[in-house]
Amino acid sequence: MPLIALLVLGFFLTALLYASVGFGGGSTYAALLALSGLDYRVLPMVALACNIVVVAGASWRFARAGVTPWKGALVLTALAAPAAFIGGTIPIAREAFLLLLGASLVLTAIHAHSGA
Repeated sequence: MPLIALLVLGFFLTALLYASVGFGGGSTYAALLALSGLDYRVLPMVALACNIVVVAGASWRFARAGVTPWKGALVLTALAAPAAFIGGTIPIAREAFLLLLGASLVLTAIHAHSGA
């Protein structure tokens, strides 16, 4: 199966699973793109764009169902958006980027598996 077909399948499954619980899957898109060999400088922008699309759809569905905690969501967004922008302006070497991405994914998996 060609690489692009595997990426499309991986992105589709990621979007489906993450959106079902109200998340976007940005870290998984980043991991898939890193494994595909995409230039690490473009990788966050592609992952963010995909994440925004999935989160927008999920947010709309959860809002329509009346289960969105708007006050908490707005506070979190107000804090996270500027921090993400500032973080995105910091230049970083490819090796450091991939090491941080991999470490964060492994630590998240360990934390999720421990039930904490």
